[in-house]
Amino acid sequence: MRVHYVRLARHLLRVQVMNDLQYRANFFIQLFHSALAVIAAVAGVLLVYRHISELNGWSRMEMFVLLGVFTMVSGLLRVFVRPNLYRMATDINRGSLDFVLTKPVDAQLLLSIRQVDVWQGTNVLAGAGLVTAGVLGSSSRTGPVDLLLFALTAAVGLFILYCFLFSLVCTAFWLVDITEVVALFESVYEASRWPLTIYPSWLRYALTFVVPVGFAVTLPAEAVTARLSMTAVAVELCFAVAAFWLTRRFFHSGLRRYSGASA
Repeated sequence: MRVHYVRLARHLLRVQVMNDLQYRANFFIQLFHSALAVIAAVAGVLLVYRHISELNGWSRMEMFVLLGVFTMVSGLLRVFVRPNLYRMATDINRGSLDFVLTKPVDAQLLLSIRQVDVWQGTNVLAGAGLVTAGVLGSSSRTGPVDLLLFALTAAVGLFILYCFLFSLVCTAFWLVDITEVVALFESVYEASRWPLTIYPSWLRYALTFVVPVGFAVTLPAEAVTARLSMTAVAVELCFAVAAFWLTRRFFHSGLRRYSGASA
């Protein structure tokens, strides 16, 4: 069954890539947009560091690492998560979720993998470039273990954000329009552009355990700059398990209230 799901995901990804390749001009448009966004973000960091040498222990190059992780995670959300969740919200409101629920496959999985936005991957590339430049230019001694922790915390953090966003979209089972709810997350996510340590403790906890952007951005940046504790890694892993369990429960609770087009 696990192999079946992997083959299904690979097939859906291949179909979506083939569809997107028909409009290759979109790649250059998105590349230009990503370049402008990165240039503006880097200019903002440089402006801040004209007046200070470090920001609560973060040097300028380490801030580039954080900004790169922020850009990468944002890109991955736009490639894999947002297209599927927006489509899911539309299906719930229109009653067309029936077409997913009648398929002989786990509904949450299918809702999460059936669509990708390939050209948003330019943000991932831009972010990876910033992370690389920041690591090479900083004084942090990044070793193989730090790189492994970076990959682990980034993957788990992205999964936590997926669970959070999936749960947000599940509110469409009760609400008519969730556009403002998702837009609010986008605004809060911008706060992770800076280290969570610069915020007051109450806000730091909120950005970690209520809207978990800290797990996805700050922790991977701390890992690749050799400042991450194993306690934080353990907390992130435990939180990911709890988030997934709660997401499944919330989704199935919403399904019990769903009335499709055939109802």
